[in-house]
Formats: sequence, structure tokens, C-alpha cells
Amino acid sequence: MSYVFNAVEKEKIIDAVSVCTGMLFDLKGEEYEAVAVVGANCAPFYQVLSDMIGEKLSGSMVFDEAVKKVFKSAKLWLDVAIDANGGNGAYSALIRAYTVRQGQLRLNKMFSDELMQESSNQVAVNFMNTLLNGSHKYNLAPWTMPSIDQIASIDASAIGRILFPKDGLK
Repeated sequence: MSYVFNAVEKEKIIDAVSVCTGMLFDLKGEEYEAVAVVGANCAPFYQVLSDMIGEKLSGSMVFDEAVKKVFKSAKLWLDVAIDANGGNGAYSALIRAYTVRQGQLRLNKMFSDELMQESSNQVAVNFMNTLLNGSHKYNLAPWTMPSIDQIASIDASAIGRILFPKDGLK
């Protein structure tokens, strides 16, 4: 069983995305795109999702055990993403240092701060576009909360797309 966000929740998510400096809506492509500016982030998007899920886990609503499991693991991921995408805290430093080192080892190059932030923002963009449009690849209907495995795939594909493109060029 999956959880599908209701109309009020969708509106809260869209409102949060509208104040994010790390993503912009492309009218022509009808999807969000990442911004490559140091300090521009998508933390408000992650925060709203984390808060919504936290309310569901601590509230009086009853959910199937499978949905609770999805909520718990997603909340943990979102709480780390808030800091990592915002460039704050130990998780951000660890993730960014690891990613920079991977660039040195795989491509023999240093990633700029702008490119690092773009890749971080792309994770949020992939997540939001998956919510908005659903995903055949991840077997998700629009506005369905992805499982942690689906979130991990969305996350990895974003980093790969920006930092480790197949042709090695960006």
C-alpha cells in the first residue's frame, strides 16, 4: 500500500517549492530544473515533507505498517537532506567531501561549489518532478510517497546526471 498526498498537502508542497531558491519551474518543459548557485537550496521543500510525515507518525491517524515503514525511513532521509542540501552540518560536510573525492578518483577533476550545489538541488528536483508527474521507472503514480529504495534511486540518478555524466563532460 502506498500513501498519496491529498489536495491540501499538495498545495503545501507546491507553496514550499515556490520559495526554494534551488529549483525553478520550466514552463516549456513542464518540470522543475536545478539552480547552480552556491547557497541556493531546496531545504524548504524537504522541511515541509519532513514535517508532514512527522505529523502523520505522531498523530492519531492510523496507517498500514508498510506505509509507516515508508514514512519512517523517508523522514530520516529528509531530515539529513535538509542539512545536506542547505550546506549545514556534519552530514553535508561528509556527503560533499565524499562526492569531491569521487570526482578526483573517477574523473581526475575537482567539482566547483556551483556544480556541487546544482547536483544537490537536482536531487530535490528529481524528487519533486517524481511527485508531480509520477514515474514509470519507479512505478509511482503522481503524488505518491516514494519508498526509501525509490528515494535512493532518485538521489543517485541526480548526482550521476550532474557530476558523473556518461560522456564524462558537463
